Amino acid sequence: MRQRGKSERKMKLKSIILTGTLARLVLVPFIAHPFDVYAWYDYCISVLSRGFSLDAILVSSRPLLSLTLTAIAYTYGFLSEITSSKAVPIDVLPPQMDPQWGISCVPGPLFNVIVKFPIVLSDIATTILIYTLVLNFYGISAGEKAALLFYLNPAVIWISSAWGQYDSVPTMFTLLSLYTLFEKRFFQSSLSLLAATLFKVYPVGLVLPITIYLLRKGSFRGSLRFLSAFLVSGSLLLIFGSGSALRFLYNFLHIFPSWSFHGIFGFGLTYWSVSMLYPLDIDTFNVVSNGIMILLILLSLYSIHKFDFDDQFKDLTFSAVLIAASIFLSHRYPTEQRIVWLLPFLAIATSKGHISERVFWALSLVAFLYMQKTFPHYLLPIATFNADLLLPLFRSTEQLRTAVQETLMPTPTSAAILSALGIIFSILMLRIYLHLSRVVGLVEWKGKQGN
Repeated sequence: MRQRGKSERKMKLKSIILTGTLARLVLVPFIAHPFDVYAWYDYCISVLSRGFSLDAILVSSRPLLSLTLTAIAYTYGFLSEITSSKAVPIDVLPPQMDPQWGISCVPGPLFNVIVKFPIVLSDIATTILIYTLVLNFYGISAGEKAALLFYLNPAVIWISSAWGQYDSVPTMFTLLSLYTLFEKRFFQSSLSLLAATLFKVYPVGLVLPITIYLLRKGSFRGSLRFLSAFLVSGSLLLIFGSGSALRFLYNFLHIFPSWSFHGIFGFGLTYWSVSMLYPLDIDTFNVVSNGIMILLILLSLYSIHKFDFDDQFKDLTFSAVLIAASIFLSHRYPTEQRIVWLLPFLAIATSKGHISERVFWALSLVAFLYMQKTFPHYLLPIATFNADLLLPLFRSTEQLRTAVQETLMPTPTSAAILSALGIIFSILMLRIYLHLSRVVGLVEWKGKQGN
């Protein structure tokens, strides 16, 4: 009976992975974010024509992503020669299909498959890590539920296999960092989180919570070993990176307040999306945005400092959610793909009932709907086979977009929809943030009562 139970559990996890993978494989070749995948393609063609540049990688704020795209470039170059697969120029398609933004071609299915392959693999690895971590701490049922909440999540599926953004890779390395941390392999944990940070910078937000956790558990030597990779690599980045770390800080905090994205103060999964409808004064509201961010991060760090870490997995999960929520509730441009890093922690908290499953799915659905803002241009890979088939769809949705100086922008109708979705997402995110804060406060109060 016991063996059969183990077999059934393995089959359930395999079923989750099989279902989610099939859903991804259907989307991978034929759907792509018109700008982002083109940007990957343009970088790869540059590598093929000019060769590998170590200097370009050193000055990048995400050098491992650049290295990954370099490997993809040579793989694509080799296979495209064999298959004669080429990108399709935009000017051979009907003008209604032009995605603007300086995009000159639509990469074909071969490039879509190659560039998304590491992303899909990362999703699978992340799911296995989530399952293993939750299984070790909370048991089989919670592990299966957390794996399902992440891997069959429409927002994760869309970003990975349809959009083509790489946030799944730093997400995987972040979960690997936690796994090795709990195994007391502190240096490996640090290297994993460093790898996540060198793909996309925001996983660095876990450095302080993990350090607090190690110090709270009396592992001063462990905290030094964990921090060593970041201290050494950070120094090297400042020395050899030509200020890439400082440029990222400027861009992230928008220290130069006169800057905005094509005149839009803020957009993405945030209430700042309302600026697409009602222009906001950049100088004034940039200070407000940064002030809210600093306040929320300080409040989150204060809460994390109060954790006792008796349930280390729960408290580090809460820490990740509180830090990420601080950004989503303040930053001017929390673009949709960033939710991929947050969703594993939300899935873990939901699997144990700390977050309502209804709120979790509502948050995921709102994010997924916001991701549709590039509709129908993400169907351009299909249009390269038969433009006439999709032309009526492009014509019928023309009222949702307008071209301004070769830049595709939302009309008042689409801006209103995106603003509403951004506000709803912020309300749900704030609800989660306040709820976890109440859970923390309740635990502290009960602890004091017990004493």
